[in-house]
Amino acid sequence: MKSSRTLTEDVLVAGLDDWTDPGWVLGLVGTHYPEMSSKDRLSLSIGLIAEMVNMEWIVPGSVNGGFRAWEKSNESWIERIVHEWLLLDRNTTPGEICWFDLTEAGTRMAQEIWSRTEGE
Repeated sequence: MKSSRTLTEDVLVAGLDDWTDPGWVLGLVGTHYPEMSSKDRLSLSIGLIAEMVNMEWIVPGSVNGGFRAWEKSNESWIERIVHEWLLLDRNTTPGEICWFDLTEAGTRMAQEIWSRTEGE
């Protein structure tokens, strides 16, 4: 049975268990839309990430003895992620560009989604 969650909801719920990263989001998009071209999967992934950052549900950062959020504004975070991802011109390895952690608002949203869709 297919999940009733949206892609954004799946990313948020996954963030309850662990940090996610751009490559993980791309893989999730590919799972949901295997027929989509790799270019379109990348575009959709970037759009999902931008939406979640702008809604202040996730924050990018690095992991070095714990999660450390990047300093700067949402717009420069998205620009940095896109720039680094496009420079790679290949699939990323986990955390290669950044990690995503849920914000307090993202955690509340993810918990609400989980309680509504538990087991999917």
